[in-house]
Amino acid sequence: MNYFGKSREFLKKHIKPIYILVFLIFFIPRTISLGSDISNYDASYWYPRMDRFTSNLIKGEYKDTYQQYHPGVILMLTSGTTKYAFEKLYEWKYHFNPRYIPHQFIKLQIASILPLISLISVLGTLMFFYLKNIVNTKFALIFAVLLSLEPFFLGVSKFL
Repeated sequence: MNYFGKSREFLKKHIKPIYILVFLIFFIPRTISLGSDISNYDASYWYPRMDRFTSNLIKGEYKDTYQQYHPGVILMLTSGTTKYAFEKLYEWKYHFNPRYIPHQFIKLQIASILPLISLISVLGTLMFFYLKNIVNTKFALIFAVLLSLEPFFLGVSKFL
């Protein structure tokens, strides 16, 4: 059997439709109006922090990846690297940085926030997996829906 046959078997055995559903329960509400829905005053601080973090990470200057006053390593690792990659690819293709063009801000926001949304969705699915094994599937599914749609958590997870 080839590698892809083994992969398909693994997916059929371990990835059940309920897990895809739970992933989407977390993913879809956070992607509605992604990039154009909200930006808070902290974004003006986080973008330069992400730039410095990623720049130092690429240079191998790990001591300088620490950013004051809020380190936010997971945020800067997930969002900073994808934002950096998006900007570099954009510069390579169009020969200018999208950060200085206002109508490109939505794309920049999507590149920054989508990895966080994906991480939240994966962790929400993992939480469902463990909770269904501890309690039961129905309770875990109700809990996942309520947690995903809880207004504060939903709002906070939609902006940088």
